[in-house]
Amino acid sequence: MHSGDQAISGNPQAPSLIKALVAELASKYSLPTEVAWEIMTDTLSASLSAKSGCQVVVSVSVGEVRASFLGEGPFPDSKMKQLGGTFGKDLKSFRQDLEKAFAYRSAREALTIFRPLIYRVALGEVVNLDENGGLTVEIENGGYADGKVAAYCDLSDIPLRERGHLRQADRRWFYVKSAKVVHLHDMPRLDVRLSRRSKRLLELLLVNEMVSRGRCIAMPRIRCIHRIPGSKSQVKSSVEVDKAILAAVGRLLGGEIIHVVD
Repeated sequence: MHSGDQAISGNPQAPSLIKALVAELASKYSLPTEVAWEIMTDTLSASLSAKSGCQVVVSVSVGEVRASFLGEGPFPDSKMKQLGGTFGKDLKSFRQDLEKAFAYRSAREALTIFRPLIYRVALGEVVNLDENGGLTVEIENGGYADGKVAAYCDLSDIPLRERGHLRQADRRWFYVKSAKVVHLHDMPRLDVRLSRRSKRLLELLLVNEMVSRGRCIAMPRIRCIHRIPGSKSQVKSSVEVDKAILAAVGRLLGGEIIHVVD
């Protein structure tokens, strides 16, 4: 039950500061305004609940921050004053908590939209090469934020013939190995991992090419039985694959020679 609805802010500027902060973070993490306010009230309620030892539900009105306390009996005035003073001093630490909550929600939203691309192929553009030889790649995400998601291709997932030869703005096809929310420097983010060496990359590119050219009625079953990425590979197919398709996919894989075997 609610045992009180009282103003708690020890800082008269708190409501306007919170509103400005919510607007800033909503823009930064590309979240709708209603979602941003939901995150804010949940985060602030949790923060003050932890400080007070009671369950607190917070709302922000035009001129003040108010709290309802869930529990039996009135909330002690002494604890109310202590909580208000603490809140007035803790806007900086609250900002850190709120930014983490926004980052986590944003990463979860991105993962939900990106999930259909996991275990698929995606066209990406190289945006950075790190000192370890890995690539940061922008993958088209079709709907989240600006429509792109940053992904990473480790050196071990790059064919030997391509290592050291890929440059910024190069566009290549990648196999999406995984996508999950991780914490980097204590901040949540979407972590997408790619590969140019996977056998599945070759298999799916062949299927896509055959379907796009209308060369098969039913979905073909293609299995790569041997692959030296960027050099040569062998596949088995449930339908005939013409040489033009093999050559086209080979070019997408850096000149790889593809043989169909029985």
